[in-house]
Amino acid sequence: MQYIIRKAINNTSVKNYYSRGIVFLNYQEEPKKALGRYIGQEDKGDVEDKCYAQAIEMNDGRKLNALFDKNGFELRDWPTKVKNFHDEKEVKSIYYDEIVELVKAATGASLVLVFDSTIRETSQINLNALD
Repeated sequence: MQYIIRKAINNTSVKNYYSRGIVFLNYQEEPKKALGRYIGQEDKGDVEDKCYAQAIEMNDGRKLNALFDKNGFELRDWPTKVKNFHDEKEVKSIYYDEIVELVKAATGASLVLVFDSTIRETSQINLNALD
């Protein structure tokens, strides 16, 4: 796989890899020290957080026809009425109810409780920043 990564990085036609379903995911390296990083304070040198890019082939999961009972996951079309996922009130008042109905439909559960949600942001440039 390192060959594919190097070739993709050194080759100007990286798009060829993406069109074939090859994507690069960052994986955590096996730490030689404790795993982690300092946030909001100076690095003391006793932890590390190193990653490497791994080329993998992505497949279209919609073609799997996976079922929750058989595969432990299921892909469903389930539109949302949420317009702004950064608006916590909108997420809690609309999306939570939608997710409850989705989980009931997928599992047959009669009671579903949504207790937490996480909005993942990719705009953070400095991983060691507090804000």
